[in-house]
Amino acid sequence: MLNRSGVTLIEVAVSMAVVGIIAAVLLPAVQAARESARLTQCSNQVRQLALATHQFENTFQQLPTNGWGFRWLGDASQGSLADQPGGWLFQILPFLELKQLYDVTLATDAVTRRERIKQLAMTPVGEFRCPSRPGQTLQPHTTVFSLLNAETPQDCGRTDYAINEGDYLSDSGAGPLDTKSETLAQYPWVKTSLVTGVSWERGSASLATIKDGTSNVYLCGEKRVCQSGYDNATDLGYDQSPFTGVDIDIARWVVEAPAADSLTMELLERRFGSAHPTGCVMAMADGSIRKIAYSIHPEIHRSLGNRRDGNPKEIP
Repeated sequence: MLNRSGVTLIEVAVSMAVVGIIAAVLLPAVQAARESARLTQCSNQVRQLALATHQFENTFQQLPTNGWGFRWLGDASQGSLADQPGGWLFQILPFLELKQLYDVTLATDAVTRRERIKQLAMTPVGEFRCPSRPGQTLQPHTTVFSLLNAETPQDCGRTDYAINEGDYLSDSGAGPLDTKSETLAQYPWVKTSLVTGVSWERGSASLATIKDGTSNVYLCGEKRVCQSGYDNATDLGYDQSPFTGVDIDIARWVVEAPAADSLTMELLERRFGSAHPTGCVMAMADGSIRKIAYSIHPEIHRSLGNRRDGNPKEIP
C-alpha cells in the first residue's frame, strides 16, 4: 500500500497562526527601531542647524534675523541681518555648506533675480525635513497671496524646523511693498522690544545677551503640522518655502506646550511639535540637543522659550 505524505488543513492553520503571532510580536519592535533611527537622524539635522546658526553668530556677532515678512523670500543681494528679507534658514545657508543655493539669487538685473529667487523656493533641502514626517519632496505653495520679490511658485520645498520667537506674539505682517529706502522707512514694522525669543522680524539676540544662559533657552526645533496639510497647502504654518521671511512656517512660539501632529487644524499654528510619537527635538542656544516630551508642563516649556525671564529652567 502506497503511503501519502503531506500536511493537513489543521496543521496549515496552526502554522499560519504561529506566523501571525510572531509578526504581531515583532512588528512593533521593528517600527520602534525604525522610528529610533529616524529620531536620531532628525536630531543630527537639528544639531547641524544649531551649529550653522552659531557660526553665523560668530561671524556677525548676533544670531540670524528672521526677515521682513511672509511675502518676501531670501535675496543675497540684500545683505544680512536687518537688511535681509529672507529668514534665518536662508541666512545660514552658507554655514550649512549650501552657499551655492544662497548665491543663486545674485543677479545684476531684476528680472533674472526674481526668476532665480523663485527657483530657490522650488529647491528642496533634505536637511530641513524630518524623516518621520510623510510628504513629497516638493509640495504646493500657498496661493492665498503673491510674493513680492519673485513670481509665486506652484510648488516649493518645505521645512520641519523653526526658530524660537519666545512667548510674546509680535504678529509680524507681510512686509513692505519694495526695497526703496523711503518705503522701508515708512513701513509700520512691528514692535519687537517685547520679543523674548532669539530671532524675530529684522532682529535677533546674540548669545551673550541670553540672560538665562544658553543651555537653558531654546534656539530652534521641530514644529507641529496638521496631518491633513502634509501634501497640500491647507496648514498655514506649512505652506511656504523655508526661505520665506518671518512667518509661522519658520518661527514658532512657546505660548502653548508642544504637540504631536494630528488631524486637528489650528487656524494659526504657532506651537512646536513633531511627527514623533512622544516628543519633539529641540536645540538649546548652546547647541545641545534635547528631546522635549509633549507632557512637559506648559509653564516650564514657556520659560525655556524666554531668554530673559529669570525663572529656573529644569527640563524633565
